[in-house]
Amino acid sequence: MFGALIGKAMRSAATLAASAIAAELRKPETQQKIGQQIATVQHTLSDPEKRAQIERAAGAAGKSAARMLGRAAGTLRNKIGGDEKVFARMYEHLLPADRATRYEDPLDAYLHRHSLGRLTGAGTQAGENAPIVFVQLELELDSARDIDLVAAKLDECGAPLGSQLHVVTDDGTETRVCGTTECMAVFIDGQTLPLDVYASSDVNVLIAKLQAALAKTKAGDLRSYWEGTAETGLFFFGASADAMVAATWPVLANEALAQNARIVKRYGHHPQGPAEARVPLATRREPS
Repeated sequence: MFGALIGKAMRSAATLAASAIAAELRKPETQQKIGQQIATVQHTLSDPEKRAQIERAAGAAGKSAARMLGRAAGTLRNKIGGDEKVFARMYEHLLPADRATRYEDPLDAYLHRHSLGRLTGAGTQAGENAPIVFVQLELELDSARDIDLVAAKLDECGAPLGSQLHVVTDDGTETRVCGTTECMAVFIDGQTLPLDVYASSDVNVLIAKLQAALAKTKAGDLRSYWEGTAETGLFFFGASADAMVAATWPVLANEALAQNARIVKRYGHHPQGPAEARVPLATRREPS
């Protein structure tokens, strides 16, 4: 009995405390004070020399900690000050660690270096037993006029054609399309080939041969991979999907492990969908 009464009293006290905090945060003077403190943190983190000092002082975890602190401060500032919110969406399969290396870290550093804004989050949209559909970054820009600079930076990072920047405004959402690269996806058959093919083949050898073929003409490079229950996907990016297929076809047509592989050419994100072909099982011929 006494335990229930004590618990009820504690919950009532917690509710009153939360209400008091919420009321305090709604006060203009409190929001102004918080905004000033956040601005101080962001000013420090946007200075390359000061940020480097923090990272060196914090050791190996410093870079990650400074980035997280900057994003947290940016999120709070947006709630109080109303910066321009932008969602950058790249339609490609990219694991979180690779997403951070290719997009998050370079873009976050670029935004801070030029005092354009900040990166506040990132995520992925995965399909059911399928590769990731797209990766997304959440940004806050000091001015929507800088959206072209963000698009140019994403192009520099190798964003696929048809990538999108969704700018959230008071009137709705405006979309800016960017990206420069095309994709050749090679889906290796993991179920229907003869057992001796799987026993005698090594996917790493196939990857090395494909990479070497692409390197000869500088047509593209392997960016990511995906392992499904029936297929293994290899995702190559370059200026032209057609050029990548042409460069790698001699390898695909003569490697046992590549038999019956699906070759998908993605020319960008568009309603028509990608072009697709299969490596023949028996008759070896050039792709049409």
